[in-house]
Amino acid sequence: MFENLGINYSSVTSGAMKDMGDIGRDMTPEEIEVLQEIVDQIFYNFKNAVYQNRNGRERFTQAGFDNVTDGRIISGKTAYTLGLVDELGNREKAFEKAKELAGLENYEIVKIDESESSKFFGKFTEELIRPIKIGITVEHKIINENKLFT
Repeated sequence: MFENLGINYSSVTSGAMKDMGDIGRDMTPEEIEVLQEIVDQIFYNFKNAVYQNRNGRERFTQAGFDNVTDGRIISGKTAYTLGLVDELGNREKAFEKAKELAGLENYEIVKIDESESSKFFGKFTEELIRPIKIGITVEHKIINENKLFT
């Protein structure tokens, strides 16, 4: 990609793994191992938190939980059947539930217009990727010009 765009890409770091995941080169087996350990730990923590918060609830079983907690995407109906969610609904029902839980009488839905949403997304991604800003900024501008994020 860099070559096609006429970009010379270099990385200077203060340590062997400071640039792991850099889009300018392939990852080493050691870097893949380190990142895999991080992903595995995050996934373990997530599963543990779900289990701790859902165990003992209606429809929740250890067997059902173990059957679907392998990282797959499941439907809302399956999540409900397994006791991973308390109820099903749509956007309006979610707003009503949030109103109820917040103890509000009324609420107003404020829609962020496209230009405000784009500004927010741009600022958010800019802060998120600050360490690799040079490489991503070029790609981000191309994506925005093609309006893939609208």
